[in-house]
Amino acid sequence: MRVLLDSISKSGRKVFLLPDGRPFDRDRLFCRLKKCIRKDQALVQLGVNVHMLRHNFCSSLVMSGCPLAKAREIMGHKDYTTTLRYSHLAPDYLDGALDNFRIIREPEQKPALRIVG
Repeated sequence: MRVLLDSISKSGRKVFLLPDGRPFDRDRLFCRLKKCIRKDQALVQLGVNVHMLRHNFCSSLVMSGCPLAKAREIMGHKDYTTTLRYSHLAPDYLDGALDNFRIIREPEQKPALRIVG
């Protein structure tokens, strides 16, 4: 979210705006989201929090086919393993993984000694 908001502000595209037209900063956005969640009794009863919203967003991003490297950048994950937690959700994550894999075998050799018994 941090990287997304930073990239939006750098590019001039505005997604979340204050009433005066200025863009939200990350902390203000999270604070506003928390307030909205607390106001909705159904969300409170479900235990919804900002982290769950981030998790849902990242899950949806990966399930829609976004490459994990891009999802990592959008989400602002410092550690790649954090993003890898979502890899099982990618529809084609393992498709074609073994397409070019070949087992290399040594040519069959005849044994040097033959045991006769």
